[in-house]
Amino acid sequence: MKKNFLITAALLTLALYGAQAQNDRDAFRYSLLQPTGTARHTALGGSMGAFGADFSTASTNPAALGTYNRSEFSFSPSLYFGNTTIDYNGESDKDYKSNFNFGNIGVVLTIPNDEGSWKAVQISTGINRMGNFNSHSNLCGSNMRSSSFVDYIADQSNDLDIMVDGNGDFTGGSSLGYIAWMGNILGTDAAGNFCSMISGSDLWQEKASTTRGSMNEYVFSISGNYNDRLFVGATLGIPYFSYHENYTYMETNINRKTEAFNSMTYGSFLESEGSGINFKAGMLYQPANFLRFGVAVHSPTFYSIEEQYDSRMIVSHDSIGEYKKLASDGEFEYSLTTPYRILADVAFIFGNYGFINVDYEMADYSIMRLRSETYSFRDENRDISRMYRAGHTLRAGAELNLSPMVLRAGYAYMSNPFNSEVGRDASHNIFSAGFGFRTASFHIDFAYQYVTNTDNDRLYKNAPYTYTIQNANHSAVVTTGWKF
Repeated sequence: MKKNFLITAALLTLALYGAQAQNDRDAFRYSLLQPTGTARHTALGGSMGAFGADFSTASTNPAALGTYNRSEFSFSPSLYFGNTTIDYNGESDKDYKSNFNFGNIGVVLTIPNDEGSWKAVQISTGINRMGNFNSHSNLCGSNMRSSSFVDYIADQSNDLDIMVDGNGDFTGGSSLGYIAWMGNILGTDAAGNFCSMISGSDLWQEKASTTRGSMNEYVFSISGNYNDRLFVGATLGIPYFSYHENYTYMETNINRKTEAFNSMTYGSFLESEGSGINFKAGMLYQPANFLRFGVAVHSPTFYSIEEQYDSRMIVSHDSIGEYKKLASDGEFEYSLTTPYRILADVAFIFGNYGFINVDYEMADYSIMRLRSETYSFRDENRDISRMYRAGHTLRAGAELNLSPMVLRAGYAYMSNPFNSEVGRDASHNIFSAGFGFRTASFHIDFAYQYVTNTDNDRLYKNAPYTYTIQNANHSAVVTTGWKF
């Protein structure tokens, strides 16, 4: 089945494949938004789209900025603490990572108008934090089903139609398949297809992963107040992110008496930087003093992304000792189009005593798209269409005014954007609470947020076992603001 061909052709194929580490997970990572914003916004579960008068709404419904009647400057330092627990075949590992950041920094300039129906115009600019990539995770457990990461390498080599030359040597250059071949853990079967040479081993499998980075959005907004009944707004968003990942995977042979294979270690590093552009527009209407509702539409974000990456593999085998080699190393540029979003908001206002706000958001993750001038991403984009669906988020928050003190609480739920046959779950529950002190010209607010998610995944494609990931993330936010 395997035919001989020039080594240079094999190297070209592998070089192209090595550059294409991007997949649906990258698209989803940069499309999922989990904003922090101000402490008030955080304490209310992110639900302020209809009530407004908060800088964070520049990234949700910019019409809510139209409710400002004075100018304001605010900034929000935040402390993040993420816990990750992984259960794999009866073994449980827990790790955590903390991070200090800024939820927002921004200014709203209000220009009042004493004549005519337009009561005020607001011009706003600043930065809102839209996502946190900081985490530590560890996994370990036994695999007694004769399955290995080498099975994935064999499938990869077969799919790429990598070949063996006339001398029986792997013509793959610097690749995972070549390293596995030279380490005596990858071979060929009677039909000439690549196969694992350690399929009979009972393995102890371990994985350690560290990620860091964040997503932020620089916003330029304009909004207006028409007769204290209609509020309109628009935002030009310039989101940008930085993502770094270090990943180490190890398999150790438990049956040392019967197998010459000792261990295999695969490590990878990824550094990704991206920036993009989007547009948001919204409106609010207040038919009565106690009721305000609105809608907003977000365009897709069009990202330009640059990545640097490398991966290495080490094989320990009795027949050759230790063999190690760089598997991939390079840079790659590509673009990503995220989903559009539709939002609806309603607020019930109880005079000076407080309010209840409810927001709904829909984003169709099946239309995420990866693109490049040098690679089609056809298979990856087909996977996205097959694996993902629309995600729905409901947020609710309530504020009680006990002037000068205010009390707040909120809740948000995001539905699972994966199709049921995928077997993964990215749904989130968000619980939050907070309080603040407000005067005519100054305010300080405090918020606590707790985010939970339980997901399932596999160590490699077609692995016989799944592992369970439990994420429990905590954030504390303090916002200081001045009105002028």
